Amino acid sequence: YVSFEILVRVSLAARKAVGKHKVSFAPPPTFANWHQIPLIVKAVALILRTTSIRYLDLLNIVNRERFDNEEMRSALLPFSGVREVSLHGDEGIGGMVRMLDADSEGSVPLFPKLDTLVMHMRMRSYDVEDWWHSDCLETLPNVLSSRKRANFPVRILRITGGWGSKEMRDDFVDIEASALAEMRTVVEVVHDERIVKYYEEDCDCCDTDLEYDPDD
Repeated sequence: YVSFEILVRVSLAARKAVGKHKVSFAPPPTFANWHQIPLIVKAVALILRTTSIRYLDLLNIVNRERFDNEEMRSALLPFSGVREVSLHGDEGIGGMVRMLDADSEGSVPLFPKLDTLVMHMRMRSYDVEDWWHSDCLETLPNVLSSRKRANFPVRILRITGGWGSKEMRDDFVDIEASALAEMRTVVEVVHDERIVKYYEEDCDCCDTDLEYDPDD
């Protein structure tokens, strides 16, 4: 038995427009059985009308090599109607984002109707987050390009989150320039919504600080 909190959000707008359901997977802070995440997601998919889900919040599902990527991808396949996905861009990037890739064999990729990708990227310090950030910048253009070539393009890319300081943001301007330029060639709209904000040491409270619609 695994304790797992699942938050299902259905906004007022969604209730007025049939099918625009929002689903968030949010493990509690004490959750330790990460290797079972794919199994849990698969079980949840069995009790939901997954084809009606339009927004999937996976911000709190970070891999860090704690679960099998292929098993997770298989568990998410039933959510074929999803049009917007939120992912955490600085943790477990090697798994979660690459799941969106469209392979060269012509098979249908995960979330074939995906229109908007929300990547949450926050930089509080340089060390390991520097590596996560660089990996994300390297991975995203490749994934977005592969989907466009396969005729499953992402139309809107929203980059949310923030920087620990103005100096940190300035240090990455040149590093990010080429990646952002490449992404703008394969995505119609790129919104960089990151702001400079203060992060307390060892504080994870802002890891997934996206704002929800006020009518949620």
